[in-house]
Amino acid sequence: PEIEVSIDEILSSPVLRDPEFDRVLGSWVDYWRGPASSALPHFLGRMAAFEALVDSALAANELPRSLRYLPFIESGYNPSAASRASAVGMWQFMAATARERGLEVSALVDQRRDPVRSTEQAVGFLSELRGEFGSWFWALAAYNGGPNRVRRILREHAADAPSSDSLFWALRDRFPAETRDFVPKLIGAVLVASDPDGHGVEPSPVEP
Repeated sequence: PEIEVSIDEILSSPVLRDPEFDRVLGSWVDYWRGPASSALPHFLGRMAAFEALVDSALAANELPRSLRYLPFIESGYNPSAASRASAVGMWQFMAATARERGLEVSALVDQRRDPVRSTEQAVGFLSELRGEFGSWFWALAAYNGGPNRVRRILREHAADAPSSDSLFWALRDRFPAETRDFVPKLIGAVLVASDPDGHGVEPSPVEP
C-alpha cells in the first residue's frame, strides 16, 4: 500500500519501504477492510468523541499524530474495554503498569477507564519509551509487549547496535506475533480509518 510520507516520525520510517513490511502491512489493511470492517463504524464513532482529547495530548508532548490510532487498535476507543489479559480502558493498561503511572486501580475506582487520566498517562508513557529506546518501532513494541522484554532482547541480540526502526524489524522474530505485527497493524488502521469514505465506511454516531 502507498503511504504518504510526512513529518510524522512513524509514517516516515525507512522501514515502510521494506518489501516484507509492505507485505505484512497489506495483510493488515485487508484485515481492517475485511474481518474487522463491521466494527469500524463503531470504532470511528467513538474516536470522533475522544480524538480532540488525544490529539491535544499528543501535540502538547510533540508526539506523532499517527498515535491517535493507538487506542483505535487497542480498544476501538472504548473506555470500558477489558481484554482477556485483563488490560482495561481506551489505552489497555495492565493494572501494574497503571499503578506505576499513578493511576488508581482498586475495587472501587479504576482510573484506566477515565479517558482524561488514562490519556495523560499513556502519552507520558509513550514519550518515555521513545526516549529510552530511541525508535518508535521499539517504543511501540515496549508498549505492547512490555519494556522488560524489549530490554532483554536488545541486551541479548543487539547490545552494541545503535537503536533504530530497522533494527527492530531485523529482530522482530524474537517477539510474539502480536508485538511483531503491532506497528503494521497500527499503520494499516491509519490507512483505512483516515479515509473511511474511500473504504465505504460511515462512522456510527456516539452519544456524548
